[in-house]
Amino acid sequence: MMRHAKLLITTVVALSLLCFFTIPTASAQPLDGLWFRLNGQFQGYTVDPGTGGAAGRRVGGIAYLGFVWNGVDAYNYEVYTEQAPGVWSLSTSGSYMPTLEYYFPDWEWTWWGEGGLFVTFYQTAAITPARWGSGLRYRGWGEVYDGDDGLGNMLYGGVTITGRSIDPSRLPPFTVPTSLPPSPS
Repeated sequence: MMRHAKLLITTVVALSLLCFFTIPTASAQPLDGLWFRLNGQFQGYTVDPGTGGAAGRRVGGIAYLGFVWNGVDAYNYEVYTEQAPGVWSLSTSGSYMPTLEYYFPDWEWTWWGEGGLFVTFYQTAAITPARWGSGLRYRGWGEVYDGDDGLGNMLYGGVTITGRSIDPSRLPPFTVPTSLPPSPS
C-alpha cells in the first residue's frame, strides 16, 4: 500500500512540474510567425539647432513588423520601413517579452524614413482581436524623444501606431533573415 502511495505522489509531483514548466512557454507563443502592416503618425515639433526656432511638424509612414518566438522566453522582432521610394530596409529589431502576451509596455523603436528622417520613441502597444473580420489589431502610443526630420532639425512629440496582422504573401519585397518567416521576392 505504501509503495502505491509513493508512486502516486511521485507521478502527481512529476506531472505538476511538467505543467508548471511547459504551460507558460506553450501559451507565450501566439504571435509566432505573425506579420503586421503598421501606419505610424508622428506629431510634434521640430527645433532648428542653429536658431533654436520651433515649428509644428507631422510625419507618417508605413512599416511591417514580424514576430518569431525565440524558443525560450521572448519574441525576436523586426520592423521594416520604406527608406527610399520602393526600398524597404530593416529599421529596428530586437528581442522582447510582452506582458500578458499581447501587451508591450515601454517598447523602444527607431523608425527610419525617406530622406534621412528618423524617429526614436518609446511606445506602449496592445495587440487585440480585430472587431470585424479575422486577424489581430495593433495599437500603440508613445513619446518621441529623439529624431531628425531629414532636414537637420530635431524632432520631438508623440507617436500613434495602428495596424492589422497580414498574410506574409502581402509583404513588400525585402530580405528577411532566416529567423523570421520569408517575404515574397
